[in-house]
Amino acid sequence: MMNNFELIDDYLTNRLSDANKIAFEKEVASDPALRADVAMQKAIVESVKNARVAELKSMLNNVPIAGSSPFSLPMLKMAAGIVGAGLLIAALSY
Repeated sequence: MMNNFELIDDYLTNRLSDANKIAFEKEVASDPALRADVAMQKAIVESVKNARVAELKSMLNNVPIAGSSPFSLPMLKMAAGIVGAGLLIAALSY
């Protein structure tokens, strides 16, 4: 049987079947301790996600952009979006 951490992680990352998700949500609704655990784990995931996004923005803001650079601002924004999406997926997989 999964421990609460794994079960909550599967719930927050949408890896539960519909039936298991419904059962888990019922259990969360009736168990204040489990509800608190879910809230805490969700806050941790959001904090990690936000920290990674802030770190990425900081790194991108420090990239020197010369007038003759072969990269345009839209290309850098697109690259930042791709990297950000990768970081988000990585954060959600933890």
